[in-house]
Amino acid sequence: KNIVYESWFGLGEVNPVVTVIHGHQEFVTEKVNGALAPEWNETFIVEDAPDSSQIVVVLHDKKLVGKTTIGTHTIHLEDDTISALHDARLARWYPLFDGFDNTVGEIRLCLELASEEVEKRIASKNFRKSAAEKAGKPQPPML
Repeated sequence: KNIVYESWFGLGEVNPVVTVIHGHQEFVTEKVNGALAPEWNETFIVEDAPDSSQIVVVLHDKKLVGKTTIGTHTIHLEDDTISALHDARLARWYPLFDGFDNTVGEIRLCLELASEEVEKRIASKNFRKSAAEKAGKPQPPML
């Protein structure tokens, strides 16, 4: 919400897409054409990545050729974040920053640890796969 961005030189509309990165895993939302307040309502299953203690969220303006970064936010998975996730789903608005630490909007994310109940919901639905899974690369075991 509240995205502050103008497409290339004010030409054309903004077509936002989000990339979520955790370790070697990368997930990309569908493109929303012409929206400064897009809603994706997409779910990604992010496996534990021992080589990374953060989740990076990148908002892009996707064009026919390439994409331009609008803003990013890094969620540091520290003990207090993990503790909060053990108690419940963590849903909140995160600020998006441009390359100069200016706020360019916000993105709402819901984080939830995989419990037995969550794993049952996962098994019953068809969730989007990471780029590595689509390419047939082996995935690490779920911890």
